[in-house]
Amino acid sequence: MFAPQNILNVWRKFDEFPMERLTKLWFYNQEYHKKQRDVALMKEHRSQYGISGNCFDLAIWLLDELKKNRITAYPIGHDLNSEDAHVAVVALDESGNSYLCDLGDQWINPILVDKNSENYTNEKT
Repeated sequence: MFAPQNILNVWRKFDEFPMERLTKLWFYNQEYHKKQRDVALMKEHRSQYGISGNCFDLAIWLLDELKKNRITAYPIGHDLNSEDAHVAVVALDESGNSYLCDLGDQWINPILVDKNSENYTNEKT
């Protein structure tokens, strides 16, 4: 049920990153052509102002960190192009098991979502 250490090591880098929408609104209303910050700019803003971003920002940043650590991952989402849009990340371990990594909803840990895994359970742990 628990993610392997290599995924958790990346995940823990975001322990102090709250999901918030004010940064997204602030940046979106600037006179930039791009409305989505890249990882370098997110890091700069984090260093300067202590801010993080919304679920889109956090998912993009998490994907970048996972890629740097050679962990296969991909974004998932629902209700895109609506006010209810939400995105997260699925990271794969060496065996191909899928772990939901949702920084936007502030999950405590990545959660195994591969029902075919021998470690999967519906029980609360």
